[in-house]
Amino acid sequence: MMITVLPQLSVGPKLAPPKDRDVHIFILPSTGGDGDHIADPITFDAGPAVLPKSTDIIVLNGEPRHFAGGALLPHDQAHKQFPQTTILQLSRRQENQAVWWSEEPFSIDSIGPSHLDHNGAGPYPFVQTPPLTAVVERDLLDGQDIYVVRSGVHSPEADNHMYKIVFTIRGEKIDPDMSCNP
Repeated sequence: MMITVLPQLSVGPKLAPPKDRDVHIFILPSTGGDGDHIADPITFDAGPAVLPKSTDIIVLNGEPRHFAGGALLPHDQAHKQFPQTTILQLSRRQENQAVWWSEEPFSIDSIGPSHLDHNGAGPYPFVQTPPLTAVVERDLLDGQDIYVVRSGVHSPEADNHMYKIVFTIRGEKIDPDMSCNP
């Protein structure tokens, strides 16, 4: 088992709970292997820091992972074992919007149907269309610049559909999933 110490991270953007559903995207230092050949599961020694949420996207060796079940799991495994907690869930009636953020510049290149959608391909869910470049916000608590994309509330036609979001961060393509619900 590998113990990973979290890097110094921002506390994040200003949110309007419960409407804003934030997803922190960050990159851990390379373990020297590739994303498929590292000791799994990885656990965190966060010290006084807050552990990542299960919807946060943790990039390790160019591969997305989620902290779920007490360990850092590969993206697909996390979605199979813990779908309700690792896939971002948005509710239109609750006016949820995704707030993707990172300490590093990133962009959203595309938002399309997810292979996990059992209802077939849904229509594009938001008013804004990719590419979406994260804008700089200053974290008021720690003074650190962070990069943020806010989705807005999804359309009614996107209800009961799942989507794949393709990000580029540090030249890496990362593709988590989200679920749009009534």
